[in-house]
Amino acid sequence: MNRQEKIEQALARFKLLQDRQIGMLSKGCDSSAVAKEGVIKDMVFERSRTFEDLRNEISIFSGISKARDKPAFLECRLMVSEILEKEKILTELVKERKEKLTRDMETVRRGKKTLRGYRGGADTPGRSMELTG
Repeated sequence: MNRQEKIEQALARFKLLQDRQIGMLSKGCDSSAVAKEGVIKDMVFERSRTFEDLRNEISIFSGISKARDKPAFLECRLMVSEILEKEKILTELVKERKEKLTRDMETVRRGKKTLRGYRGGADTPGRSMELTG
């Protein structure tokens, strides 16, 4: 496999990864596939590994001065542009997911605070006990 094929393959792998992650995140913030423990961690690991592979191939490919004059180099630049556009979409989806999780955490926090109010402290009865006698 020549250098051009390697970089095209690395670009294609990264685009597939992006498509899969966009699919998972755009199904909705309540997606059970994303909510499972460890899924986000696995996504981040896979993304880091795939990005490192892509970065290494681009570094090698861009170091070849003759490659910059070939149409294949221009095609690779086009693929990189597409990847960058998808990154914007992914960034927005992650931002939306984070905002939803923040809202959900705030709701849980308020619920816990309410429950503590009903129970009262260790030495004092809860409010419901005070009102009912």
